[in-house]
Amino acid sequence: MSLKINTDINSMFALGSLQKIQQGQAASLAKIGSGRRIVGAADDAAGLQIANLLKSQALGAGQSLRNAADSIAMTQIADGALGQGSEILMSILEKALQAASAAQSPESRQAIQADINRLLGVYNEIAGTTTFAGQRVLGEEVRITMPPAEPPDGAPPEGVPAEGAEDRPEGLIPGGIDVTTREGAEAAVGAIDSALVRLSTMRGEFGARQNQLVSEMAGLSSAAVNIWSAHSQVADVDLAEETMNLARINMLRQSGLFALTQGMNLNQTQITELLQGKP
Repeated sequence: MSLKINTDINSMFALGSLQKIQQGQAASLAKIGSGRRIVGAADDAAGLQIANLLKSQALGAGQSLRNAADSIAMTQIADGALGQGSEILMSILEKALQAASAAQSPESRQAIQADINRLLGVYNEIAGTTTFAGQRVLGEEVRITMPPAEPPDGAPPEGVPAEGAEDRPEGLIPGGIDVTTREGAEAAVGAIDSALVRLSTMRGEFGARQNQLVSEMAGLSSAAVNIWSAHSQVADVDLAEETMNLARINMLRQSGLFALTQGMNLNQTQITELLQGKP
């Protein structure tokens, strides 16, 4: 065996092994500290790509869940508004039936019409101001035309449509409600009945849409859980296993330090004995 002063081969081998052990210790601590099996691409390049794809799918499923929840909330608001509108129309129907009675005079029908106009104002306000996140949930088709009033200065004369009015839908009851005559009251009764049927149909559609969204949310929730589970299997570290690995690395590090120390001492001792002429 050769002895050299400038180059201690045994110590260099021990130092190289110790450096590898320290790198493994740092990697193990990083995994335990982050909770991730894949801290960087060097840990598992293919696994990192799969984990990122699964995470993207899981985040997409989560956003779809939130979108469905928002849609349910919007349909619930619309359904509630239509429910209130139906109650108002039922009150208007009672007044129209009252006005259709032969016992009513023109004056009493005018008073009934004034009550109906006030109810129509409330109905149209609900239809026009019901919003979700600043967006109207009910269209012009659910509004009811109000009877013409005295035009203010500068307004178009009676019978002349306002600018843009021709582009609007006819509304729930084309022509509005006029019970100032017995014939008009009888026609209003039939129109209101038809309007109530249309509102009930719309509410049924909203209810069916809500049930569909609830079913979609159940499927999305299950898919999100399964995708996150698969992502965890690929990306997350097994703490029990990694803790055992760290304990093994720590023992190897202690052994490496001992080997490095002994190697340096052994080479120094052998050279000293040789120089002193000891056998």
